[in-house]
Amino acid sequence: MKNKLYSILLLASSQLFFGQLSTIKDNFLSAPSVSSLPSYVQSPVSPSSGIPDVSIPFFSLPTHNSSVAVNCGMSYHPNNSGRYNKASDVGNGWSVFGLTALIYQNINPYTGFPEGDTFYYSIPGRSGKFSAKKDPLGVPQVTKITYDKLNINATVANGEFNFTITDEMGNTYYFNTLDISYVYQNGLPKNFTTCYYLSKVVDVNGLELLKFEYQEDNYTISPPALPGVQKPVKGLKIKKVASADFGEISLNYAFDPAQRSSYNDPFQLESIEMKTTAGKTVKKIGFQYSIGDFTFPYGYMPVPPNPCGYTEVQTKRILNKVLEYDNNGLNPLSTEFTYNYNNFDLSVWVDAVNPAMPCFANEDKNPKYLGKGLLTAIKFPTGSTVKYEYEPNQYWVNKNTAEYLEKYAPAHSVQDREAQYYEDVITTDFDTNVSTTKFFSLPANPDNAEGTSSLEYWIDVEQYYDNPILEPGQPPFVNVSLGGATTTPEGQQKYFPGFKSLTFTGTGGRGKAYVKRVRYKSLPLPNYSTGKGVRIKKIEYYDGANLIPALTRSYSYQNFSNNNESSGFLNEYEEMGIVYKNVKETIGENKGYTQYYFKALNDYPENLKSDGKMRMDTLYHYNLLMNGIADKTEIYNNVNTLVSSESNSYEFYQTATNKALKMAMIQKQTITATNYTGSGAVTVHTEITRSPRDFNIINSKTTGADGTVSEVNTTYPWGIFFTDPRLWNAGLKAVPLVVENKRNGKTISKSEVKYSNLSHYNPTSVISTNPNDGSLKTSIRYDAYDAKGNVTQYTTVSDEASGAGIPTTMIWGYNAAYPIATIEGATLNDIGSLAGDIITKSNQDTDNASEKVLLQALDAFRTHASLKNFHITTYTYNPLVGITSSTPPTGIREMYQYDRRNRLQYIIDVNGNMIKDYRYNIKPQP
Repeated sequence: MKNKLYSILLLASSQLFFGQLSTIKDNFLSAPSVSSLPSYVQSPVSPSSGIPDVSIPFFSLPTHNSSVAVNCGMSYHPNNSGRYNKASDVGNGWSVFGLTALIYQNINPYTGFPEGDTFYYSIPGRSGKFSAKKDPLGVPQVTKITYDKLNINATVANGEFNFTITDEMGNTYYFNTLDISYVYQNGLPKNFTTCYYLSKVVDVNGLELLKFEYQEDNYTISPPALPGVQKPVKGLKIKKVASADFGEISLNYAFDPAQRSSYNDPFQLESIEMKTTAGKTVKKIGFQYSIGDFTFPYGYMPVPPNPCGYTEVQTKRILNKVLEYDNNGLNPLSTEFTYNYNNFDLSVWVDAVNPAMPCFANEDKNPKYLGKGLLTAIKFPTGSTVKYEYEPNQYWVNKNTAEYLEKYAPAHSVQDREAQYYEDVITTDFDTNVSTTKFFSLPANPDNAEGTSSLEYWIDVEQYYDNPILEPGQPPFVNVSLGGATTTPEGQQKYFPGFKSLTFTGTGGRGKAYVKRVRYKSLPLPNYSTGKGVRIKKIEYYDGANLIPALTRSYSYQNFSNNNESSGFLNEYEEMGIVYKNVKETIGENKGYTQYYFKALNDYPENLKSDGKMRMDTLYHYNLLMNGIADKTEIYNNVNTLVSSESNSYEFYQTATNKALKMAMIQKQTITATNYTGSGAVTVHTEITRSPRDFNIINSKTTGADGTVSEVNTTYPWGIFFTDPRLWNAGLKAVPLVVENKRNGKTISKSEVKYSNLSHYNPTSVISTNPNDGSLKTSIRYDAYDAKGNVTQYTTVSDEASGAGIPTTMIWGYNAAYPIATIEGATLNDIGSLAGDIITKSNQDTDNASEKVLLQALDAFRTHASLKNFHITTYTYNPLVGITSSTPPTGIREMYQYDRRNRLQYIIDVNGNMIKDYRYNIKPQP
């Protein structure tokens, strides 16, 4: 029985529950912006996740190592804009990528407390997941989950982890800058570390490539139950990334300490600048924001005046514009964003049909609220616009088992609102002064053979009558009961069809009475559930206000073999993102479509129990299957004819175990690609074999349509470990040492890269094998490197016996960042000290005037009498922008000119004649 009647005491206390809130109490996580990282790992950009690539690049900062660079920009993930997400420093749903490099301990969004031993990492260009814990002796144990070539190590200092990550090129990332977070949970305050920030990157030769600086936010919190006790909190925000000899990226923030416990990061990113080592700004990006209010409901709360009307208003930072300034910091080009502030229109979900009807206890989980805050459009400076339409995820659930019907969709209670609903039986007026009984006829319930019903009923009292039996101060009341129930052995009440009566008791009153029956929408129940994030439904492209139909992309995620079922798979082990096994992408109108097939955990028998359900005690190949693995791709034309297809088969190799999870790598992969023509099918088979030790491809064999077999065998440092372990021990795992190409089993080419100099880890020579007689010849010898790892002399060997050949010397300037001269035929000894002047003047080149001085010095160097027998080419640069001149041995110089946004505009010759003209069409900015 539900009665919309509340005492005066409850009415007063309702103010404790009603909330128009924009703060989060008692949880002070130091890194609200980086909490978005798990979404990119659990639901990566892929058709299998329904997450599109929405990113805007800013700029790239190189280093002395070609395998490491900072590519900076911003990206949007729709699952980071919902109710349980705080707005980042760059706005709701957005993240800056390439700069915030860290290891993040997984936090439960409901409790604000660390969850298990799961960690997420982000380094420039990569992200992933691993577990870390201490054994009984306190020794850290790390198990990788993400499938990649990184090596993750942990040590413990003062009870806290310190992490290092070494990539396959031997570069080491040091995470030893720690934050301090605080949570107040179950009456106990506790500090813990949420984030381990990257402090520096060092290459295999010990050269520091990148250095990271942070801005700190230090403060203390007094736990509510422990007055006088102060708990520290320290937040960190990336302030600067410096690349030695190249430049830096600096970030500028507005800081508001009042936002620490709000739904916003207290730091608001105002601008990002890339500067040269001389401090000159090469590019500047600015941001404009507004404030958005998003209203979310609580579930049913039994307090007046309306148990369904209690809401929380979340005030969040909204990114409106990104501004790209010219090199004078003026004339910004604007990229603009719009968002959705409304709910999804989900007619399949039950809502209250009148104010008197109670809402559901899980109203806050209604997936229609996932629509709030989503990005709907990006308008670019060119005048073009991209529009995005999202919809809630749907995933397959077998709802027609006895277990599901009993626990999640019982006949006596509406718990699954997609499968059940309340059917109106009677809505009637009552007045106890007229009658205390109301009769009605209950029809048979078609959901079961005996026609019995489960009923819910309640009253809405519009007026209470005075009654002399009331004690002073006692409020009036009206109760209602429904007779004729039969109690089941499980304690539930069911009603057989026939006449029933509502009986009203109490002190008297009038109002309305409601009786509703629990019904199933259909039997059998539809086997899907909705929620747990969103997926892309459609992407549209506009030129101004005009839609470009040919570019429209639409997506469907239904099962290809049964269009009435969702192909979505929910990983129940971790309640992670959805994997769609079937995705149909339609591009344009009448242009055909592409069907993507993926496999998930439950597609492998070893992960299933005998009843077909997922095992939770042991899951195999978890890291490969948690986000889905490509199975097949089919491309159809506009008349539904298959044009081409590509299928994959895999052989897995188990690599590690973490709890119930068995990790694996793809040891062998077979790819079958087929093109279909009017005369038949043309098929190409490719087999790829990887080494379990380093995950590198050591053999690739392709069989063409004509039967020709092309094969590539590659040896990496692990392949020579037992004879020469030096490279492997240094972390160089992905350097190809020997590459052999075969055709139909016969070697057609073979080369080997040597690393013979024990003082560094740079290549020293390349040895080629004559495929006819197997003889060896040194083709290139790297004779010398500078302290920054730049090759300064190499020789193209012509005589293997003597080692004689044609040397080439390279002079590096601009603090050893760029080559400013190549001298063919000369050795470093031939150059001697002659390059000192051009090196010095290149280091001083910061503007047009100093570049002219450098050009004069380069011309003098190029025409120096002692170098007349050599072929010399010289170069000048605008650091972090591009080359500004190239002068070959002929002396016919080409000049490269850039516009005020540092885009290449003209290439002109020495006489001022234009060779190339580059145009960038940008619509006028308002």
